[in-house]
Amino acid sequence: EKKGGEAFACAVIEAYYEVNKALADTAKRDETLIAIGEKFSNLGLEQMETVVEQTKFYGTPDKGLAVLRGANLPKIMEKVVSFCIAHDIVEKAPSISYGDSSKDANAAVRFDPTFIEKVKQGAVK
Repeated sequence: EKKGGEAFACAVIEAYYEVNKALADTAKRDETLIAIGEKFSNLGLEQMETVVEQTKFYGTPDKGLAVLRGANLPKIMEKVVSFCIAHDIVEKAPSISYGDSSKDANAAVRFDPTFIEKVKQGAVK
């Protein structure tokens, strides 16, 4: 755990959900899509609409937590890892942990709901 890491993670998560709120608000949606398109690409409103239609967003903490705590994530990750090994993206399967660092402190990949939970509860420092 790095100093400031928790605050940084929570800030990123909180920003993500704020963007999702703006996308869900019809009064702010177009302005938000245009701003994102200008900042991160050369895409206009129509193209950004296509991007967000084709992208699966888990736009609330509850939806994100359901994914992280659900039974499907380990099954999906097995397929992802198998694909990566078969296509020589990685040499061997990484260690994957589901839950906080007490589950496997040395995991190469960890799906940890702790920070989303803190943002949801308003416990961000």
